[in-house]
Amino acid sequence: MSKGVRIRRKPEPPSSPEAFRIARQWLQECTSTHTCDTDPSILGGLWLNGYPARLIDLEAFGPGSENVKLVVPSDMNLDYATLSYCWGNDMPQECMTTQGNLHARRELLETDFLPQTLKDAIKVVRQLGIRYLWIDALCILQDHR
Repeated sequence: MSKGVRIRRKPEPPSSPEAFRIARQWLQECTSTHTCDTDPSILGGLWLNGYPARLIDLEAFGPGSENVKLVVPSDMNLDYATLSYCWGNDMPQECMTTQGNLHARRELLETDFLPQTLKDAIKVVRQLGIRYLWIDALCILQDHR
């Protein structure tokens, strides 16, 4: 018998139910065995008491609905995922939250026009069983000084 040779299973595709089951298991293990602390002073005025001022509620219209909306978290002990990425100058203006569209997005945040990266983030976070998502372009007022 040779030493050091292991037969591995072929990995599952990243979007398979098995891959999400494993990811949910890893998240559960992480949250039950680790604590994460963030220094609120490094977050500036975008956060309230160490939590985001706004989140995207992925279940605002019920568990099966594709619709989402922006919410102001009232419970400061919510689990949420984050997506922050370099979106450069290519982000269409209608994809950013501004003072002009904030009220409407608190009623309904249309997802059809979002870039694929943001749509994918919503899909993945839902599959992971996390209700809330923070995306910088959508949760930070982009015209606020």
